[in-house]
Amino acid sequence: MAAGVTVIDRPAWSDAPKDLDTLARRTNTEITPESHAECPGHAAYVDASWDVDEDADDADNERRVAEATYVCLDPIQYGHIEAISESSRAQRATHVDEDARKEAETAETSTGARQQQGLARGRDRTG
Repeated sequence: MAAGVTVIDRPAWSDAPKDLDTLARRTNTEITPESHAECPGHAAYVDASWDVDEDADDADNERRVAEATYVCLDPIQYGHIEAISESSRAQRATHVDEDARKEAETAETSTGARQQQGLARGRDRTG
């Protein structure tokens, strides 16, 4: 890890810090630790895990491996992604509600038409 990088605890998925790979996918751009180094939100957390060497002949085939994951502490504040405003959320919810309403109407219309056809067939058989 480069000198001067702020080290944080691993953030939860709902926390503000986002790893650079996630930001790159969201923005469809390349964001590397080097290109992000000047951002005031540049930081990293360290993950440690066990690495097992299956090809090792001796019993000492495990070793502890640490890997840095670079993040931006607040991608919205530092301009990497836009905040979703409450009006945008409400607008999106309205569209979802409207789509659901249309689907329900279509289903009701289809069901009603099938019921009418069934009644008509029943009258044809009895009459």
